[in-house]
Amino acid sequence: ILKHEGGRMGRARDGIMRGTRSRVRRRGGAVFRRLPMANQSRAGVIDIGSHSIKLVVGEKAARKVRVLEFLKNVFPVGEDAFFKEKISRRTINLAISILHGYRRVLDEYGIESPRVIATTAVREAQNRAIFLDTVRRETGFSVEVFTPGDVVYHIDSYIGFRLRNRYPI
Repeated sequence: ILKHEGGRMGRARDGIMRGTRSRVRRRGGAVFRRLPMANQSRAGVIDIGSHSIKLVVGEKAARKVRVLEFLKNVFPVGEDAFFKEKISRRTINLAISILHGYRRVLDEYGIESPRVIATTAVREAQNRAIFLDTVRRETGFSVEVFTPGDVVYHIDSYIGFRLRNRYPI
């Protein structure tokens, strides 16, 4: 496993792209990740987008949210959904594999119920019900499919959160 500091990206042995703002230290041959104290609130979000699946793990510390882990894997669901109008079995299997890897990371942080969202590509696929059911059965994740309005609302909320107290109007 690669050492990650300061939000840089790297590829671990399991193939998952990892970037993190938490400190990772090596002692002997083992890797130790300094985890936050248990009394702080942690959450995870998985975003199944048109071109990638992302995982963000964060914790609330005082009045801020600190990103502990950011993972991203290329996932070509958009090619299937937009050009073939269906998500292929191969792409579904790839999603399951990636989500199993994300489950292991979430378990490391003690997060049992992350929010899992999907956007346009899954929403537009003719076989989205098959995709959503397979993901739920194989991984235990219930995927929430965002409407275009949901996407705009969450982007606006995120921008408002990031710019709060920086640009008074």
